Parts: sequence; structure tokens; C-alpha cells
Amino acid sequence: MRFDTRDIARRCLDSLEELVAVLHRGLAALDLPLRSVELEFGASQVEITLAPADALRAADDVLLCRSAIRQLSRRLGMQATFMARPIGAASASTGWHLHQSLRHIGSGAPAFVPADRRTSL
Repeated sequence: MRFDTRDIARRCLDSLEELVAVLHRGLAALDLPLRSVELEFGASQVEITLAPADALRAADDVLLCRSAIRQLSRRLGMQATFMARPIGAASASTGWHLHQSLRHIGSGAPAFVPADRRTSL
């Protein structure tokens, strides 16, 4: 039997529709810099992305976001975790990760981008 991955993704999205809507409303109400709420690779995994901020603000946003996600999920009878791979999962590991940017203090230019764009770091 051949599986249609689009159909599987559609069913996963449908089953998480209420959770995604509650998370979106709840996180937006906290004035978190929410960029997206997306279905992740594994079953029942959702990715939340926040806008870039300075280090202290980003740390505060992440802690508030995680706390809010746990509380909002609990209200729906669900348990939110932030593990790299949920116990018993046979799917891709996702887990928490952090995207970073670094800028030069004087110029504000991105530090991870070489001056000569024909080269790499």
C-alpha cells in the first residue's frame, strides 16, 4: 500500500487546528513577537518562531512563551513538552533550537556575513 504524505500531513494539521488557534491567540495576547506557528516533522509536533530581539528580551520571550504554551495546552487536556524526541517517538527529532545573529557594535553589519560575499567564513 502506498501512503500519500500530503494526506497524512493534512490529517495531522486538522487534528492540531484547535491547539494551533489557541496557541496563536494566547501568545499574541501576551504581546510575544510571534512570527509563526507551524506543523513540525514529527507527529503532534508544532514549531513556534519568535522575531529576533536583543539577548535579554529574547530570553524573557522564550521563558514566557514556554510557560504559556504549557498552560494553554493543559487547558485543552494536552501536555506540552520541549524534548528533542518524545518518549516512544519513531519520527524525526526536532526539539528546541536557537537561531542566532551577531552584529558589529560600530557598524551594525552582520558579523556572520563576510565582507567579500564571494568567500565564506
